[in-house]
Amino acid sequence: MAERRVDRWLRPLTIFPVIALLLLVAMLFGRSTQPEDRANGHSSYALGLTGMRGLYEVIAQLGWRTSRRVAPWNATLETTPVYIVLDPRVAPSATETGALLDVIRRGASAIVEVPLNGPLTDSLGVAESGLNFSLHVDTARMAELSSDESELVRAAAGRAGNFRSRLRPVPRDSADSAPRFPAGMHTLVRVIDDTIQVPEIARLSLGTGRIIVIADASLLSNSMLRSGDGAVLMVRLLEQLDPARDRRIVFDEYHQGFGQRESLGDVIGDALVHTPPGRVVLQLGVAGLILLLALGVRPIAPIARRSIERRSPFEHVGALSRAYEQADATRLATRRLVRGVRRRHPLGAAGSLNDQAYLALLAARAPALAPDLDLMRTALDTPLPRADWVRIGAALAHIERTFSQ
Repeated sequence: MAERRVDRWLRPLTIFPVIALLLLVAMLFGRSTQPEDRANGHSSYALGLTGMRGLYEVIAQLGWRTSRRVAPWNATLETTPVYIVLDPRVAPSATETGALLDVIRRGASAIVEVPLNGPLTDSLGVAESGLNFSLHVDTARMAELSSDESELVRAAAGRAGNFRSRLRPVPRDSADSAPRFPAGMHTLVRVIDDTIQVPEIARLSLGTGRIIVIADASLLSNSMLRSGDGAVLMVRLLEQLDPARDRRIVFDEYHQGFGQRESLGDVIGDALVHTPPGRVVLQLGVAGLILLLALGVRPIAPIARRSIERRSPFEHVGALSRAYEQADATRLATRRLVRGVRRRHPLGAAGSLNDQAYLALLAARAPALAPDLDLMRTALDTPLPRADWVRIGAALAHIERTFSQ
């Protein structure tokens, strides 16, 4: 009884309406997903140690107008803001990079973390070192700062004075064995250890705009903000680009994974992972796979079902004739033959007569068949030798020809 009840509940007519009801409840009462729920990396939405949410809010509290851009870089970029692009998860295309550099040349500014390679590094001639550059520093200096302020910058740039990467020049071509930084690059933060000096943050001029390149965006993360001096570095960098604090600061979130995208896989993935109805569908799918696995596994190997091969009508006739022959069942065979004749030639009310009376009726209707009918009447009651019983076939053929004309 318990198994039948479970099977009844697992029928499609029962389980599909239940799934539809669960989806409706999830859509009506599920909490809407906020950007903070799925933000990670160096996004200004992210609340984790590597996020930039603290930096975004501190800048707003200090008087700058802040906003986020969730659209790709194209002709809609304005020439007045300061764009913040820190370690994008989705690499900007060459077209987008060209659009950003174009608005910088026309007056915009930007603070970017330069990648190892790509269109941006090729255009600027500066890239990240790409190696773990663990250098214990004596000082970290920034242009036009006092020694006390430089100490704050050093503390903001690395708690223990260790830096993971540095800026490096990009070779102009494959034959350039000694690349140099672009002309006009001004180092803002450099790390000094004895006689070793390496640039960490630099400023470049492009047309009427300026761009600040950073080797390691983690210097501006929430974890550095927690130490108390993490915002100092960003404030100093923004003052290099906007001393009057009247420009809008735009954080690039499109390349952190936000905004509308053309990729069908990304849209489906976001819907399944970051929305309540999508998570319900994903969980039901996983639960269904587990259920199928549980119902499909058997504790013992199944026994193959025996199949009985049926004979064809011709094989059946041959097997029946051999059985009659082996049992000398001449009377039974004769009754079967007479039954066939009665079915093909009922002769009115002959259905109420027995076999002997039916054969007598045939003899009355066709006197010429009297010898054949007498032989068949004898075979109904008396076993015949095989040689005599063969004559029954000829007699039956004569009767069929007579009544079929």
